[in-house]
Amino acid sequence: MYYSIWHTEFGWMGALGDEQGLAYIVLPKSAEAEVFEILKRHATTDRLEEKPSLFADLIREINCYFQGAAFDFTRFKLQWQLVTPYRQKVLRKAMEIPYGETRTYKWLAEAVGNPKGSRSVGQAMANNPWPIVVPCHRVIGTGGKLTGFGGGLALKERLLALEAGQSK
Repeated sequence: MYYSIWHTEFGWMGALGDEQGLAYIVLPKSAEAEVFEILKRHATTDRLEEKPSLFADLIREINCYFQGAAFDFTRFKLQWQLVTPYRQKVLRKAMEIPYGETRTYKWLAEAVGNPKGSRSVGQAMANNPWPIVVPCHRVIGTGGKLTGFGGGLALKERLLALEAGQSK
């Protein structure tokens, strides 16, 4: 597997994958070493090789996204086989949430045909291997309450404010 670690204005990020597609993204962290440790835990092999060129488009687009540019990340190949069929369904539906908009866990559960499945949707979002690309930060609690996010609620709030065109 290949990886890349890069610095953004939000912190250090990382990506893991190969020619088959993106396997994992690490949300911004304060230290490069922390990102590498997370990538190692999510690798499907012990052999990791740094290869920034494989992730050049992703890195460029995430950096532009953090500058406030609206991006549709759906063109990136993802390793869907790494997640269960139900989570695939939830994550694919979450990818349809437009930039700058939010949906509730309940809405997402209903949209995937599981109207009482808000908790299972929450678990799918919590285990999203491709944050930003699959915009789990756009899924919120009923009444607009910000709940759960792998990067923390402060980052979720910051990403939503960024997409709303508000100050970062």
